Amino acid sequence: MKNQTRTLFREPQPNGTTLIGELSYEKGGTTLGSMLGYSNGPEPRGYYLRVRRTINQHGSQCFILGDGVKQFVQSATRFSAKQLHALTINPALITDLKAKTLQKHLPQHLLTPSS
Repeated sequence: MKNQTRTLFREPQPNGTTLIGELSYEKGGTTLGSMLGYSNGPEPRGYYLRVRRTINQHGSQCFILGDGVKQFVQSATRFSAKQLHALTINPALITDLKAKTLQKHLPQHLLTPSS
């Protein structure tokens, strides 16, 4: 199976999290978010930029459900690794999605290593 994700950046943050930006191909359609009313109907098929945070706990990289943002960047009827690696993203969009992600509240207990 082809890798359908391209990592654009990985930036450690002062609070112990890591900000990750990825381009990925998604088949679109109805998602859990659209069923629960968090989005306006089915999502289009194509390439998306996703910015989210991870937390390293006990040697494992953990993603936080609902943290981060996703932006549709280009329509595509099928996945192409060549197209994924050729896509260029406006730096202003990346900066905007980073800021939106960092504005989201993280519960303090997630930032405190548990024993």
